[in-house]
Amino acid sequence: MTGGTKNKVKKLLCTGIIILAIAGCATEARAELIFENIPVITEPEPQMQPDVWGNYIVWFSEGNKVYDISQRKLVEMPGLYMVNSIYGNYPAIYDNKIAWDRSTGYYDMDLQQMVYPEGLSIGRRPDIDNNKIVWSDATGYYDINLQQMVYPKGLSIGGQPDIFGDKIVWSRSTGYYDIDLEQMVYPEGLSIGSEPEIHNNKIVWSHSTGYYDIDLQQMVHPEGLFIRSAPDIFEDNIVWFHDSVPLPPSGIPVIFLWDPVNGTRQITESGGALHPKIYNDIVVWGDLRNGNWDIYMAVIPEPSTMVLLGTGLAGLLSCTKRKRNYH
Repeated sequence: MTGGTKNKVKKLLCTGIIILAIAGCATEARAELIFENIPVITEPEPQMQPDVWGNYIVWFSEGNKVYDISQRKLVEMPGLYMVNSIYGNYPAIYDNKIAWDRSTGYYDMDLQQMVYPEGLSIGRRPDIDNNKIVWSDATGYYDINLQQMVYPKGLSIGGQPDIFGDKIVWSRSTGYYDIDLEQMVYPEGLSIGSEPEIHNNKIVWSHSTGYYDIDLQQMVHPEGLFIRSAPDIFEDNIVWFHDSVPLPPSGIPVIFLWDPVNGTRQITESGGALHPKIYNDIVVWGDLRNGNWDIYMAVIPEPSTMVLLGTGLAGLLSCTKRKRNYH
């Protein structure tokens, strides 16, 4: 073998060593990912049905507190009071506004007071986005900017609606409503199940092996994805809780997260955990581990790039030293 050929072989071997080292480190980093379960509120009265947007977490309780994620602490909101309901209140937050079940107003976090616009009477399971409030079994929505109800032609919202941007979805529908087009859209192959959520033109729902991509106009079925109950979606991350029997690892409802890179990962391990919501890298849910309904959160971790770079550099230096020894 000539000297030039030997050098080429050595370079290939070094490259292979570095690639294997980085791949091994990536596998190790993924295996070591731990979702820390962080208590948001664990007071004696029940706290349920959380939602998250921006820097704040809200939930149903008889108090007037919200959770500030950046400060990692509870903050009081004077005048915030969600009247108890046998159906639950299902609070929803967007920007600085909180709306909930069976209310005639919404809470403005900047003004720190309730706002009761004329003509607003929120029904069951509301959602809010882009300053538009929707709820179950309505023929219109409330536009906060316009300060009035809007009744578009052809809109008849079903149960458990969700809104994102200009699109409204609801349970057991074969289409969605496009506010800009002012019409229902029925894409081929779309059959929405219960508890749908929409974000960035992707629709998810309970008991599904995939999601509907409006841009692609088709269902997408990633390998290994099975959404069980009450999903939520943000960008490409999907969360849900698993409520069937048997359950891993202890036979109780747990929260799962799916993303295209890591696949499905488990977030909770102890106590009953229900109704997760996600915004950016924050997942929140109702948790029964303390024998009382509390609110917990987790931050979605990322693998350490520094470890990967360090391993690759070590492999490169090792190859460089061996190269010097050959001469």
